[in-house]
Amino acid sequence: MRLLAFGGWYGSGNVGDDAILIGLRRILAEAMPGSELVALSTDPEQTERVCGVEAARLMSPRRLLAHVGEYRGVFSEADAVIVTGGTPFYDWDHVSRLVHWGMARGAGKPVVCFGVGAKEIASAHGRMLVRSLLTRSVRTSARDQVSQRRLEALSGRGVSLTGDSALFLEPAPRGVVGPILSEAGLSPDSSPVVICPRALSGDNRAHYHDPVGGDRVASIRLGLARLADALLREGHQVLFVPFHVAEGDDDRREIGVVRAAMREQGVAALDHVPSPGEAAALLGSARLVAGLRLHSLILAATQGVPVISVGYDEKIAGFLALARVSECLVEPCDLRSKALDTLERREHFSSALRESCACMKARVIQEAKVVAGLLPG
Repeated sequence: MRLLAFGGWYGSGNVGDDAILIGLRRILAEAMPGSELVALSTDPEQTERVCGVEAARLMSPRRLLAHVGEYRGVFSEADAVIVTGGTPFYDWDHVSRLVHWGMARGAGKPVVCFGVGAKEIASAHGRMLVRSLLTRSVRTSARDQVSQRRLEALSGRGVSLTGDSALFLEPAPRGVVGPILSEAGLSPDSSPVVICPRALSGDNRAHYHDPVGGDRVASIRLGLARLADALLREGHQVLFVPFHVAEGDDDRREIGVVRAAMREQGVAALDHVPSPGEAAALLGSARLVAGLRLHSLILAATQGVPVISVGYDEKIAGFLALARVSECLVEPCDLRSKALDTLERREHFSSALRESCACMKARVIQEAKVVAGLLPG
């Protein structure tokens, strides 16, 4: 069976999106042995190299007009279409969403929404379109409870609760961690606290996060700076790690802003985005991960590494709730005290996370097996 996946920004070099696609490949290998996965990607060569997944170029509606035959062929060659992500449902880019679902429908291919996230759909035309798309799906599952309730309300149909496909990413061998730490100026056998910021702005559509005001952005940056200061004073090594580097959405720039607000010296930072496997291995070696990037939390939690974050986006709260550590979602001014408390209770949080992530993974596999039974053999 050949399955075509779209809905995430595959090919963008974002660790989280690549981790989802790699995880999906592993899920399908277990639930649908012998299946083939192909993804729509902004950079097919990068996706094939990094994710090990065959890829076709993702086209905008405008570009598609000049290549409609080629695009139609990609959909026609598939046996079914999987809409996944990330968060493929949000209240803008509706034309692109309509075009891609229309391609699947025109080719007569069943569509499955698998482990998706959904932002608030407030506009009347957005709600109408998403409702129409969901009712055409063979089956829909959501990666968190907020998205589940939102999609059920929009579609009037049941939506199963699963988890994020990135839970299935396998870390690279631990031998890769030492050289990465050394490159950042840390001891190769250290176990640092890792901080993963992300660019936030009033232009939330550009960065695909929930609306955040300027005062909130400033408080988050200052909270991360004071957290790093406190950890250094307590004798911890601190490492900033970027998960995404792109024009207008560069974690390295955000790291620079946070570091400029710090009072202490000695913090380390990577100057490049690690591969998904390297990122997972690095986070797995950490004592604690303070992440604004959702998948920094997911990749750490599934390995039992304690996590803390700030509630700037519903997806963060959604994951921490499923991970049964909602208490680790705090206000920026409370990051320091929560970090120190979590480090003191590290074994408690590690055990809770391993257990909750195992439950999420079991639900994901069960859902994939249900989907396998619904698709053409």
